[in-house]
Formats: sequence, structure tokens, C-alpha cells
Amino acid sequence: PIIEGEIPESWSVNPTESFWTWEKDKGILTVSLDKKEETWWPSVVVGEPEIDTQLVDSTRHISEYDDKTQATIRKIVHDQNQKRS
Repeated sequence: PIIEGEIPESWSVNPTESFWTWEKDKGILTVSLDKKEETWWPSVVVGEPEIDTQLVDSTRHISEYDDKTQATIRKIVHDQNQKRS
């Protein structure tokens, strides 16, 4: 397995809003977890390498990111707005 481990209950996800997709022709599995709280997790699952969440700069303006990252951010924001509607 590429990732193996558990997500602690304190990191709560909305299972009905989380999903996975498999792009067979590309061999890509995408897992999207909808967090109950908007917060940074130190790792994907327990046991994986951790990041220092205090070092994450969440104050940067979208224009400071490259085009691909900007597109990803816009998609995430759009999806979140759709859920709220």
C-alpha cells in the first residue's frame, strides 16, 4: 500500500461527503476527505511522516501561487461554496 494507517477521531471527516475516484487508464487513485473542521492535519494518517502545522502559511494571497495551485485552490473554494448552498 502507498498509505496505510488510521485517521484519529479527533481529525473527524464527513464520511457522506468524502469519496474516492480511480482513473484506471492513468493508474491514479484520488481520495477526497471532507473535514468536519477546517484545520491542518500533521499527516495524512497516523504513522505517516508529519509536517509542522505551525509552519503552514495560510495567509498567502492566491496570486502568489503558481497557476496549477491557483486552479486547485479555486476548485476547492468552489466545491466548499456548493456544499454550503
